Amino acid sequence: MDGILKAVREKIEIEKQLQHQLETCSADICAAMFEEFAPFPHNSNGQLCWPAHWDADVGDLRKHLLRFFEYDDCFSGCRAQRMWPLYLEAAFPFMRGMPLIDMLTSLVVRTWHHRSCGKAWLQSVEFFCGKANLSLAALEAGLKAAAMDKTLNPEHNVLEAPGLRLALLLLTATVPGALEWLGSPCNSYVVLCRAQSLRSADNMYLGDESKYFVLEGNCLGDISALLVLLGVMTLLRFGLEQPQNSVLPYSGCMAAVLRYVEAEQTLTYHYCFGGER
Repeated sequence: MDGILKAVREKIEIEKQLQHQLETCSADICAAMFEEFAPFPHNSNGQLCWPAHWDADVGDLRKHLLRFFEYDDCFSGCRAQRMWPLYLEAAFPFMRGMPLIDMLTSLVVRTWHHRSCGKAWLQSVEFFCGKANLSLAALEAGLKAAAMDKTLNPEHNVLEAPGLRLALLLLTATVPGALEWLGSPCNSYVVLCRAQSLRSADNMYLGDESKYFVLEGNCLGDISALLVLLGVMTLLRFGLEQPQNSVLPYSGCMAAVLRYVEAEQTLTYHYCFGGER
């Protein structure tokens, strides 16, 4: 076979293999695949527990969480403390009635446990991934990746308990320094929608929540902020992808989280991704 034809055929085969890998780690995944990964850190009485030698680390974690709650008080009117328990109780019914700080501690300690016993393996996690092109690039680079989006699988809908549970369980399966990327839906946050959404600084960019698309956007923003905070607390490297005129970074929980983690904005130019000048 001619050299160039051989190279093309090999390239096609590699792309087919990558596409198959992508389907396996995106559309095909569900919460049930991760639920029994390792138990949550609770004793037989349902009390939060961990190894004694983690006491200092857990103490530091809880100090950070309490400090974040102060930011939540100041920048989002306690929205995280009011809303996150609702989401976490839906995803994990056993958390019902637990203080938010214990819910968050439970998820972080579960991640530590996975890492300590060699059961954490994900190097890239992509939420609201669309076609999952970033995860495809991660696989091509040899990373172990996972991606989720309700357009790939209805069970990935984070506004339903199984989808949110999957998102949180994926975080607990990550290694330190893994990439966490969020392509959070922006349609209700952009300038073009302002006349209908009524988002403004006066209402912390939460808009008119009597409108379904605004309420949906706010819930997705709350969940995205929760994923970002947990990612930072578990030493992940996160990225939040939004149009420049999106107000999601200034809205509700996300405003408090991004201020707390001292996030930086990086502007990209769509020409870099094949757009016209």
